[in-house]
Amino acid sequence: MEIQEKYNFGGWKNCIRMTNGEVEIVVTTDVGPRIVRFGFVGDQNLFREFKQQQG
Repeated sequence: MEIQEKYNFGGWKNCIRMTNGEVEIVVTTDVGPRIVRFGFVGDQNLFREFKQQQG
Protein backbone atom coordinates (compact mmCIF):
# COMPACT_ATOMS: atom_id res chain seq x y z
CA MET A 1 0.00 0.00 0.00
CA GLU A 2 1.28 3.42 -0.96
CA ILE A 3 0.64 6.37 1.35
CA GLN A 4 1.22 9.90 0.08
CA GLU A 5 1.04 12.73 2.58
CA LYS A 6 0.46 16.42 1.76
CA TYR A 7 -1.70 15.68 -1.26
CA ASN A 8 -3.92 18.45 -2.70
CA PHE A 9 -7.48 17.51 -3.65
CA GLY A 10 -10.55 19.63 -4.37
CA GLY A 11 -9.02 22.74 -2.85
CA TRP A 12 -8.04 20.93 0.36
CA LYS A 13 -4.31 21.36 0.90
CA ASN A 14 -3.72 18.88 3.74
CA CYS A 15 -4.87 15.54 2.38
CA ILE A 16 -3.46 12.05 2.68
CA ARG A 17 -3.84 9.69 -0.29
CA MET A 18 -3.68 5.92 0.14
CA THR A 19 -3.79 3.42 -2.72
CA ASN A 20 -3.15 -0.23 -3.40
CA GLY A 21 -2.77 0.47 -7.12
CA GLU A 22 -6.38 -0.43 -7.92
CA VAL A 23 -8.43 1.77 -5.59
CA GLU A 24 -7.57 4.96 -3.76
CA ILE A 25 -8.88 6.93 -0.83
CA VAL A 26 -8.18 10.58 -0.08
CA VAL A 27 -8.69 11.94 3.43
CA THR A 28 -8.47 15.62 4.33
CA THR A 29 -7.17 16.65 7.73
CA ASP A 30 -8.34 20.27 7.24
CA VAL A 31 -11.85 19.43 8.45
CA GLY A 32 -12.09 16.21 10.32
CA PRO A 33 -10.48 13.82 9.19
CA ARG A 34 -12.99 13.41 6.39
CA ILE A 35 -12.94 11.06 3.40
CA VAL A 36 -13.26 13.23 0.29
CA ARG A 37 -12.54 10.64 -2.40
CA PHE A 38 -12.88 6.90 -2.87
CA GLY A 39 -12.72 5.13 -6.20
CA PHE A 40 -10.68 3.21 -8.71
CA VAL A 41 -7.39 4.90 -9.65
CA GLY A 42 -7.97 7.22 -12.62
CA ASP A 43 -11.75 6.79 -12.48
CA GLN A 44 -14.61 8.81 -11.00
CA ASN A 45 -15.06 9.55 -7.32
CA LEU A 46 -17.70 7.23 -5.86
CA PHE A 47 -18.53 9.92 -3.29
CA ARG A 48 -20.53 12.92 -4.43
CA GLU A 49 -18.60 16.19 -4.51
CA PHE A 50 -20.34 19.43 -3.56
CA LYS A 51 -18.43 22.38 -5.05
CA GLN A 52 -19.63 24.75 -2.30
CA GLN A 53 -18.13 22.44 0.36
CA GLN A 54 -14.69 22.07 -1.18
CA GLY A 55 -11.63 23.71 0.28
